[in-house]
Amino acid sequence: MTAPFLPEEPYAPGLSVIEVDFARSATQGAPFQATRIVVDPGAHSPVDKHAVTECWLASTGTARMTLGDEELTLTPGDIIAIAPHVPHQVFNESDDDFVFFSVWWDANKEQAVEAGEG
Repeated sequence: MTAPFLPEEPYAPGLSVIEVDFARSATQGAPFQATRIVVDPGAHSPVDKHAVTECWLASTGTARMTLGDEELTLTPGDIIAIAPHVPHQVFNESDDDFVFFSVWWDANKEQAVEAGEG
């Protein structure tokens, strides 16, 4: 069964975020969350920094990404691991949409569950 998406939400100018609705899928209670993000040509995300571990999977288009002190070029098929508290931002400097999927989870919560605390 394909997981359905929630309604599209504008996140920032030129970005749309569509969260996966795991509550209505076969993976209810999944230990992670996921979104599909579209970055319009010429748009960029705000700098993001958070306590969760995140993984980006580039789907279509190309983009430039800052990850901490690094600068990366993202192309379809690239997978980027983002550690907690590392600032990151994406820039679409191309003429086409950049589409990627973000999957994130709270590694501290998972460790607590494994230790019998959650």
